[in-house]
Amino acid sequence: MSSLCYFCPNCICPSSQRPVKRYKSILRGIFPKSPGEEPNEKKIGKLCGYISKNPHRVEKITKILDRKCYNALRNENFYIASAVLCIYRRVLLSSREQMPRFADNLLNIIQTLLDQTRNDEMRILGCHTLFEFINSQVRALGYKLRFTFKVQLNMTDGTHMVIIENFIPKLCDLALELGNENRVCSLRCAGLQTLSSMVWFMGEHSHVSEEFDNVVSAILENHERQSKEAKDSADSTSTEYVRCPSVHKMITLASSSLGAMSRIPSWNRIINKKGELNLTLEETKNPSFWSRVCINNMAKLAKEATTIRRVIDSIFRYFDHENLWSSQYGPSLSVLYDIQVAMEKYGMDVFFL
Repeated sequence: MSSLCYFCPNCICPSSQRPVKRYKSILRGIFPKSPGEEPNEKKIGKLCGYISKNPHRVEKITKILDRKCYNALRNENFYIASAVLCIYRRVLLSSREQMPRFADNLLNIIQTLLDQTRNDEMRILGCHTLFEFINSQVRALGYKLRFTFKVQLNMTDGTHMVIIENFIPKLCDLALELGNENRVCSLRCAGLQTLSSMVWFMGEHSHVSEEFDNVVSAILENHERQSKEAKDSADSTSTEYVRCPSVHKMITLASSSLGAMSRIPSWNRIINKKGELNLTLEETKNPSFWSRVCINNMAKLAKEATTIRRVIDSIFRYFDHENLWSSQYGPSLSVLYDIQVAMEKYGMDVFFL
Protein backbone atom coordinates (compact mmCIF):
# COMPACT_ATOMS: atom_id res chain seq x y z
CA MET A 1 0.00 0.00 0.00
CA SER A 2 1.50 3.26 -1.10
CA SER A 3 1.65 6.12 1.34
CA LEU A 4 0.89 9.73 0.45
CA CYS A 5 3.40 12.39 1.34
CA TYR A 6 1.64 15.54 2.48
CA PHE A 7 4.76 17.61 2.00
CA CYS A 8 5.19 16.69 -1.65
CA PRO A 9 4.20 19.57 -3.98
CA ASN A 10 2.80 17.09 -6.50
CA CYS A 11 0.28 15.90 -3.93
CA ILE A 12 -1.09 19.37 -3.22
CA CYS A 13 -4.02 20.39 -5.42
CA PRO A 14 -3.26 23.73 -7.14
CA SER A 15 -5.69 26.58 -6.59
CA SER A 16 -6.70 26.55 -10.24
CA GLN A 17 -8.02 22.99 -9.80
CA ARG A 18 -9.91 23.61 -6.57
CA PRO A 19 -13.69 23.80 -6.92
CA VAL A 20 -15.03 27.37 -7.04
CA LYS A 21 -17.61 28.26 -4.43
CA ARG A 22 -21.07 28.34 -6.00
CA TYR A 23 -21.83 31.89 -4.88
CA LYS A 24 -18.64 33.12 -6.55
CA SER A 25 -19.68 31.47 -9.78
CA ILE A 26 -23.13 33.06 -9.56
CA LEU A 27 -21.72 36.50 -8.79
CA ARG A 28 -19.33 36.26 -11.70
CA GLY A 29 -22.25 35.77 -14.08
CA ILE A 30 -24.29 38.70 -12.76
CA PHE A 31 -22.12 41.69 -13.59
CA PRO A 32 -22.25 43.26 -17.05
CA LYS A 33 -19.06 43.39 -19.09
CA SER A 34 -19.76 46.76 -20.70
CA PRO A 35 -21.71 49.92 -19.76
CA GLY A 36 -24.51 49.17 -22.21
CA GLU A 37 -25.40 45.80 -20.70
CA GLU A 38 -27.81 45.03 -17.88
CA PRO A 39 -27.15 42.75 -14.88
CA ASN A 40 -28.20 39.14 -15.36
CA GLU A 41 -31.60 38.99 -13.65
CA LYS A 42 -31.70 35.21 -13.77
CA LYS A 43 -28.40 34.96 -11.93
CA ILE A 44 -29.58 37.51 -9.36
CA GLY A 45 -32.60 35.30 -8.70
CA LYS A 46 -30.30 32.32 -8.21
CA LEU A 47 -28.17 34.32 -5.79
CA CYS A 48 -31.24 35.27 -3.75
CA GLY A 49 -32.24 31.63 -3.57
CA TYR A 50 -28.72 30.66 -2.55
CA ILE A 51 -28.70 33.28 0.23
CA SER A 52 -32.01 32.07 1.64
CA LYS A 53 -30.66 28.51 1.81
CA ASN A 54 -27.14 29.42 2.95
CA PRO A 55 -27.39 32.43 5.29
CA HIS A 56 -23.92 31.71 6.68
CA ARG A 57 -22.50 32.81 3.31
CA VAL A 58 -24.03 36.30 3.47
CA GLU A 59 -20.99 37.88 5.09
CA LYS A 60 -18.62 36.61 2.40
CA ILE A 61 -21.02 37.64 -0.37
CA THR A 62 -21.37 41.17 1.02
CA LYS A 63 -17.58 41.51 1.23
CA ILE A 64 -17.31 40.72 -2.47
CA LEU A 65 -20.15 43.10 -3.35
CA ASP A 66 -18.72 45.92 -1.23
CA ARG A 67 -15.27 45.55 -2.76
CA LYS A 68 -16.71 45.61 -6.27
CA CYS A 69 -18.90 48.63 -5.53
CA TYR A 70 -16.18 50.78 -3.97
CA ASN A 71 -13.68 49.87 -6.68
CA ALA A 72 -16.26 50.72 -9.33
CA LEU A 73 -16.98 54.11 -7.78
CA ARG A 74 -13.28 54.83 -7.43
CA ASN A 75 -12.69 54.02 -11.10
CA GLU A 76 -15.99 55.63 -12.20
CA ASN A 77 -17.35 52.34 -13.53
CA PHE A 78 -20.82 53.32 -12.43
CA TYR A 79 -22.55 50.49 -14.27
CA ILE A 80 -20.83 48.01 -11.94
CA ALA A 81 -21.95 50.00 -8.89
CA SER A 82 -25.50 50.01 -10.26
CA ALA A 83 -25.35 46.22 -10.62
CA VAL A 84 -24.26 45.87 -6.98
CA LEU A 85 -27.21 47.98 -5.83
CA CYS A 86 -29.52 45.96 -8.07
CA ILE A 87 -28.41 42.82 -6.23
CA TYR A 88 -28.93 44.40 -2.81
CA ARG A 89 -32.38 45.67 -3.75
CA ARG A 90 -33.46 42.23 -4.93
CA VAL A 91 -32.14 40.65 -1.74
CA LEU A 92 -34.13 43.20 0.28
CA LEU A 93 -37.33 41.98 -1.35
CA SER A 94 -36.66 38.25 -1.38
CA SER A 95 -34.54 37.59 1.74
CA ARG A 96 -35.67 40.12 4.31
CA GLU A 97 -35.03 37.75 7.17
CA GLN A 98 -31.32 38.06 6.35
CA MET A 99 -31.34 41.87 6.57
CA PRO A 100 -29.50 42.10 9.92
CA ARG A 101 -26.58 40.34 8.24
CA PHE A 102 -26.06 42.92 5.50
CA ALA A 103 -27.87 46.09 6.64
CA ASP A 104 -24.76 47.92 7.84
CA ASN A 105 -22.90 47.19 4.60
CA LEU A 106 -25.79 48.45 2.50
CA LEU A 107 -26.23 51.63 4.53
CA ASN A 108 -22.52 52.41 4.18
CA ILE A 109 -22.79 52.03 0.40
CA ILE A 110 -25.85 54.29 0.34
CA GLN A 111 -23.91 56.92 2.29
CA THR A 112 -21.12 56.72 -0.27
CA LEU A 113 -23.57 57.06 -3.16
CA LEU A 114 -25.17 60.16 -1.66
CA ASP A 115 -21.69 61.70 -1.46
CA GLN A 116 -21.22 61.38 -5.25
CA THR A 117 -22.01 65.04 -5.90
CA ARG A 118 -20.58 64.87 -9.42
CA ASN A 119 -22.92 62.09 -10.49
CA ASP A 120 -26.64 62.69 -10.09
CA GLU A 121 -27.58 59.16 -11.15
CA MET A 122 -25.63 57.65 -8.28
CA ARG A 123 -27.28 59.98 -5.77
CA ILE A 124 -30.72 59.12 -7.13
CA LEU A 125 -29.85 55.42 -6.98
CA GLY A 126 -28.78 55.86 -3.36
CA CYS A 127 -32.11 57.55 -2.54
CA HIS A 128 -34.16 54.82 -4.19
CA THR A 129 -32.20 52.10 -2.40
CA LEU A 130 -32.64 53.82 0.96
CA PHE A 131 -36.35 54.20 0.18
CA GLU A 132 -36.66 50.44 -0.33
CA PHE A 133 -34.53 49.69 2.72
CA ILE A 134 -36.74 51.79 4.99
CA ASN A 135 -39.91 50.23 3.59
CA SER A 136 -38.56 46.74 4.14
CA GLN A 137 -37.98 47.50 7.83
CA VAL A 138 -41.58 46.85 8.78
CA ARG A 139 -43.16 45.37 5.67
CA ALA A 140 -43.03 41.60 5.30
CA LEU A 141 -44.57 39.02 3.04
CA GLY A 142 -46.68 36.66 5.07
CA TYR A 143 -47.48 36.40 8.75
CA LYS A 144 -44.69 33.97 9.58
CA LEU A 145 -41.99 36.14 8.03
CA ARG A 146 -43.50 39.24 9.61
CA PHE A 147 -43.41 37.69 13.07
CA THR A 148 -39.86 36.42 12.66
CA PHE A 149 -38.59 39.71 11.30
CA LYS A 150 -40.20 41.82 14.00
CA VAL A 151 -38.32 39.85 16.62
CA GLN A 152 -35.08 40.64 14.80
CA LEU A 153 -36.15 44.23 14.22
CA ASN A 154 -36.69 44.89 17.90
CA MET A 155 -33.06 43.98 18.57
CA THR A 156 -31.57 46.22 15.88
CA ASP A 157 -34.18 48.92 15.43
CA GLY A 158 -32.46 51.45 17.67
CA THR A 159 -29.19 51.19 15.78
CA HIS A 160 -30.81 51.45 12.38
CA MET A 161 -33.00 54.34 13.51
CA VAL A 162 -29.95 56.41 14.39
CA ILE A 163 -28.15 55.51 11.17
CA ILE A 164 -31.20 56.27 9.04
CA GLU A 165 -31.65 59.66 10.70
CA ASN A 166 -28.09 60.57 9.72
CA PHE A 167 -29.25 60.63 6.09
CA ILE A 168 -31.81 63.39 6.70
CA PRO A 169 -29.53 66.40 6.02
CA LYS A 170 -28.41 65.01 2.66
CA LEU A 171 -31.97 64.11 1.69
CA CYS A 172 -33.17 67.60 2.58
CA ASP A 173 -30.37 69.09 0.47
CA LEU A 174 -31.47 66.96 -2.47
CA ALA A 175 -35.10 68.00 -2.00
CA LEU A 176 -33.99 71.65 -2.12
CA GLU A 177 -31.52 71.25 -4.99
CA LEU A 178 -31.16 74.35 -7.17
CA GLY A 179 -30.17 74.63 -10.81
CA ASN A 180 -31.53 73.66 -14.17
CA GLU A 181 -35.15 72.61 -13.70
CA ASN A 182 -34.89 69.51 -15.88
CA ARG A 183 -31.87 68.32 -13.90
CA VAL A 184 -32.96 69.14 -10.36
CA CYS A 185 -36.52 67.81 -10.72
CA SER A 186 -35.29 64.21 -10.56
CA LEU A 187 -33.09 64.98 -7.56
CA ARG A 188 -35.93 66.67 -5.70
CA CYS A 189 -38.26 63.77 -6.41
CA ALA A 190 -35.68 61.26 -5.20
CA GLY A 191 -35.06 63.23 -2.00
CA LEU A 192 -38.76 63.76 -1.27
CA GLN A 193 -39.60 60.15 -2.08
CA THR A 194 -37.09 58.95 0.50
CA LEU A 195 -38.23 61.56 3.02
CA SER A 196 -41.80 60.30 2.59
CA SER A 197 -40.73 56.80 3.60
CA MET A 198 -38.70 58.23 6.48
CA VAL A 199 -41.71 60.16 7.82
CA TRP A 200 -43.81 57.02 7.43
CA PHE A 201 -41.15 55.07 9.32
CA MET A 202 -41.30 57.64 12.14
CA GLY A 203 -45.07 57.22 12.25
CA GLU A 204 -44.80 53.44 12.50
CA HIS A 205 -42.60 53.80 15.58
CA SER A 206 -44.16 56.99 17.02
CA HIS A 207 -40.77 58.63 16.89
CA VAL A 208 -40.06 62.20 15.76
CA SER A 209 -36.50 62.89 14.69
CA GLU A 210 -34.46 65.79 16.02
CA GLU A 211 -34.03 66.83 12.37
CA PHE A 212 -37.79 67.03 11.85
CA ASP A 213 -37.77 70.81 11.40
CA ASN A 214 -35.43 70.42 8.43
CA VAL A 215 -37.66 67.69 7.01
CA VAL A 216 -40.69 69.96 7.27
CA SER A 217 -38.82 72.83 5.60
CA ALA A 218 -37.81 70.66 2.64
CA ILE A 219 -41.33 69.29 2.23
CA LEU A 220 -43.13 72.63 2.50
CA GLU A 221 -40.64 74.37 0.21
CA ASN A 222 -41.71 72.02 -2.58
CA HIS A 223 -45.34 72.27 -1.54
CA GLU A 224 -45.05 76.05 -1.76
CA ARG A 225 -44.13 75.85 -5.44
CA GLN A 226 -47.40 74.07 -6.19
CA SER A 227 -49.30 76.58 -4.06
CA LYS A 228 -47.81 79.45 -6.05
CA GLU A 229 -49.05 77.83 -9.24
CA ALA A 230 -52.53 77.55 -7.74
CA LYS A 231 -52.31 81.17 -6.60
CA ASP A 232 -51.37 82.31 -10.10
CA SER A 233 -54.33 80.39 -11.44
CA ALA A 234 -56.55 82.10 -8.88
CA ASP A 235 -55.17 85.50 -9.89
CA SER A 236 -56.03 84.87 -13.53
CA THR A 237 -59.66 84.09 -12.71
CA SER A 238 -60.26 86.56 -9.88
CA THR A 239 -61.15 89.44 -12.19
CA GLU A 240 -64.76 88.28 -12.10
CA TYR A 241 -64.77 88.71 -8.31
CA VAL A 242 -63.64 92.30 -7.98
CA ARG A 243 -65.61 92.92 -4.81
CA CYS A 244 -63.73 90.36 -2.75
CA PRO A 245 -60.78 88.91 -4.69
CA SER A 246 -58.94 87.67 -1.57
CA VAL A 247 -61.90 85.50 -0.56
CA HIS A 248 -62.04 84.05 -4.06
CA LYS A 249 -58.32 83.23 -3.91
CA MET A 250 -58.74 81.48 -0.58
CA ILE A 251 -61.64 79.42 -1.89
CA THR A 252 -59.70 78.51 -5.04
CA LEU A 253 -56.60 77.51 -3.08
CA ALA A 254 -58.62 75.48 -0.61
CA SER A 255 -60.58 73.67 -3.31
CA SER A 256 -57.45 72.91 -5.34
CA SER A 257 -55.68 71.65 -2.22
CA LEU A 258 -58.66 69.53 -1.23
CA GLY A 259 -58.87 68.01 -4.69
CA ALA A 260 -55.16 67.30 -4.91
CA MET A 261 -55.00 65.76 -1.43
CA SER A 262 -57.97 63.52 -2.11
CA ARG A 263 -56.08 62.10 -5.08
CA ILE A 264 -53.10 61.07 -2.94
CA PRO A 265 -53.34 57.29 -2.43
CA SER A 266 -52.67 55.66 0.90
CA TRP A 267 -49.17 54.38 1.64
CA ASN A 268 -50.30 50.78 1.24
CA ARG A 269 -51.41 51.61 -2.29
CA ILE A 270 -48.24 53.51 -3.14
CA ILE A 271 -46.14 50.50 -2.10
CA ASN A 272 -47.49 47.14 -3.24
CA LYS A 273 -47.10 43.82 -1.43
CA LYS A 274 -43.78 43.20 -3.15
CA GLY A 275 -42.39 46.47 -1.82
CA GLU A 276 -42.42 48.13 -5.25
CA LEU A 277 -43.83 51.49 -6.29
CA ASN A 278 -47.37 51.33 -7.64
CA LEU A 279 -47.50 54.76 -9.29
CA THR A 280 -47.59 56.26 -12.75
CA LEU A 281 -44.44 57.73 -14.27
CA GLU A 282 -45.97 61.20 -14.11
CA GLU A 283 -46.54 60.88 -10.37
CA THR A 284 -43.04 59.59 -9.61
CA LYS A 285 -41.50 62.53 -11.51
CA ASN A 286 -43.58 65.19 -9.76
CA PRO A 287 -42.03 66.85 -6.65
CA SER A 288 -45.40 68.34 -5.72
CA PHE A 289 -46.92 64.85 -5.59
CA TRP A 290 -44.21 63.59 -3.25
CA SER A 291 -44.51 66.66 -1.03
CA ARG A 292 -48.21 65.85 -0.56
CA VAL A 293 -47.36 62.22 0.15
CA CYS A 294 -44.99 63.50 2.84
CA ILE A 295 -47.74 65.69 4.31
CA ASN A 296 -50.08 62.71 4.23
CA ASN A 297 -47.53 60.66 6.19
CA MET A 298 -46.93 63.58 8.56
CA ALA A 299 -50.63 63.50 9.38
CA LYS A 300 -50.36 59.79 10.15
CA LEU A 301 -47.33 60.53 12.33
CA ALA A 302 -49.53 62.86 14.38
CA LYS A 303 -51.62 60.01 15.78
CA GLU A 304 -51.10 61.02 19.39
CA ALA A 305 -51.57 64.32 21.19
CA THR A 306 -47.83 64.64 21.83
CA THR A 307 -46.73 63.85 18.28
CA ILE A 308 -49.30 66.13 16.65
CA ARG A 309 -48.01 68.99 18.79
CA ARG A 310 -44.50 68.26 17.55
CA VAL A 311 -45.64 68.15 13.91
CA ILE A 312 -47.77 71.29 14.07
CA ASP A 313 -45.07 73.23 15.94
CA SER A 314 -42.54 72.44 13.20
CA ILE A 315 -45.00 73.59 10.54
CA PHE A 316 -45.80 76.80 12.40
CA ARG A 317 -42.11 77.55 12.93
CA TYR A 318 -41.57 77.24 9.19
CA PHE A 319 -44.45 79.63 8.51
CA ASP A 320 -43.06 82.11 11.04
CA HIS A 321 -39.52 81.93 9.71
CA GLU A 322 -40.56 82.37 6.07
CA ASN A 323 -43.38 84.83 6.85
CA LEU A 324 -45.93 82.68 5.02
CA TRP A 325 -49.04 83.18 7.12
CA SER A 326 -50.67 85.57 4.67
CA SER A 327 -53.05 83.85 2.27
CA GLN A 328 -51.74 86.13 -0.48
CA TYR A 329 -48.05 85.26 -0.07
CA GLY A 330 -47.81 81.83 1.47
CA PRO A 331 -49.08 78.25 1.38
CA SER A 332 -50.27 78.17 4.99
CA LEU A 333 -53.94 77.70 4.13
CA SER A 334 -53.19 74.98 1.60
CA VAL A 335 -50.90 73.07 3.98
CA LEU A 336 -53.35 73.22 6.88
CA TYR A 337 -56.13 72.02 4.60
CA ASP A 338 -53.96 69.11 3.49
CA ILE A 339 -53.16 68.18 7.09
CA GLN A 340 -56.83 68.38 8.06
CA VAL A 341 -57.98 66.27 5.10
CA ALA A 342 -55.34 63.62 5.78
CA MET A 343 -56.14 63.44 9.49
CA GLU A 344 -59.85 63.13 8.77
CA LYS A 345 -59.03 60.28 6.40
CA TYR A 346 -57.18 58.47 9.20
CA GLY A 347 -59.84 59.33 11.79
CA MET A 348 -57.46 61.40 13.91
CA ASP A 349 -59.02 64.83 13.45
CA VAL A 350 -60.02 64.92 17.13
CA PHE A 351 -56.39 65.73 18.02
CA PHE A 352 -56.21 68.38 15.32
CA LEU A 353 -59.25 70.22 16.64
